Amino acid sequence: AGKGLFVSRNGGLTWEIMDAGLEKFNNAAKHVLTVLPPDGVRPLLIGTEGAGLIKYLGGRWKPAGEGLPEKLKVNQLVADPNNSEHIAMATRFNGLWESSDGGSSWTLLRKGPYGVASCVAIGQDSTVLAFFAQEGLVLARGGKAQRPTPFGNNVIMQLRPRSPVGWFAALADDGVAELDGDAKVVRAIDKGMDATRIKAFIQGKGSRALLAGDRNGVFYSAKGKNTWTKRDTGMQMAPVSSFALQGDDLYAGTEGSGVFLWDEQEGKWLDRGRAMGTANTVSSLVAAPDGSIYAGTEGGVLSTRDGGMGWTRVNSGLPHSSRWSLAFDPKKKGVLWAAAEGGLFATENSGESWTSVESRPFEEALHSQGKLWLRSRDRVETLTGGKSQTVYEARQGETLRSFLPTKFGLWVGTSDGLWLVKDGREEQLWEGVGVTALLVGNKNNRLYVGTDGRGVKVFRLQ
Repeated sequence: AGKGLFVSRNGGLTWEIMDAGLEKFNNAAKHVLTVLPPDGVRPLLIGTEGAGLIKYLGGRWKPAGEGLPEKLKVNQLVADPNNSEHIAMATRFNGLWESSDGGSSWTLLRKGPYGVASCVAIGQDSTVLAFFAQEGLVLARGGKAQRPTPFGNNVIMQLRPRSPVGWFAALADDGVAELDGDAKVVRAIDKGMDATRIKAFIQGKGSRALLAGDRNGVFYSAKGKNTWTKRDTGMQMAPVSSFALQGDDLYAGTEGSGVFLWDEQEGKWLDRGRAMGTANTVSSLVAAPDGSIYAGTEGGVLSTRDGGMGWTRVNSGLPHSSRWSLAFDPKKKGVLWAAAEGGLFATENSGESWTSVESRPFEEALHSQGKLWLRSRDRVETLTGGKSQTVYEARQGETLRSFLPTKFGLWVGTSDGLWLVKDGREEQLWEGVGVTALLVGNKNNRLYVGTDGRGVKVFRLQ
């Protein structure tokens, strides 16, 4: 925290600072981001927030590493579990580096378009694996880096080697992933972890069955209680942001992997996003009255009439946006709304052309109880006859994350809890946690609340 490096020689009872000599470097030398302890011929190494790599040798701090960029920002240093002189380094803006002589000299393995390697590990077979922000996982063998393997929108915070080969990846939002020697996901390890970020709900077959989409796939509950099982075979840990039910066909929209269709007989998800091209980050998925499916993506609005085998762009009149939320009027064929940061747009011909309705930014659109409901970052409002009416306005410091109009009233999920708006009154029912998704069961009078890191909370409605 800007003070340098501390060391304890008695198991943490007392500490002493090792800052003598760091003043000859720039101020960033005391912002230590990663430490690699000495081992054999390898000295103590620290990676800093802008003063590069520094070694402690002979009781003094000295610059380390030949050929490294000036003012380097080092995210992580790791050593080969079987060779202490084989080191890898993940940096911010300068990519991934490798040393075979304990950090004396370095070779650039990969920089990439952004140069941000956030974490790195060396496997039991000396293979280097790094996570690059906005790109995915990169393997390097024999001094040569392979092309990135996309990892959806999951962010990997730490990598650790596993035996005999492979790695464990600690995810920012949802548990741990086990990777094989080629950096492919073997399985998710999240049983007992209360760290699930819920993105979407949908009612399954049966009066209580429920599916929840989260940051690495789908969870299923047969009775709509807090007993869940993973249901993500075929998805490879894709973050699920939305669901749509067209007849008996269940679709899931993901962030980075397109759309999937659930195959009940095979018990797995089938990829229906290949024809979407690069527009594979789905923020909204809706089933239209005419039997088609519409997807709001970073590449605009797409539709399919053949179960996802083929997709058509229906963007005429829409501006560019990285995220679209879609809503249908079930009683008016061809009427669809699309909301984004560029405003609200409407079509009356199933997307052949769009017209602007509002120029204000919106996060979500929903047609319910004969009205069009809209959510922005600070309010929920209805739009009737071209006139908007605010129903709920966020408190200072609060961000709206979800909402659901029901016969019980308007449920609003915020960055700090759950609110109920009824008969003009507002009541906070739960606080201290972000509420990201809401669903009321069809027949069991339960409110399902998806949270930002604490799984699903179930409330019984009276």
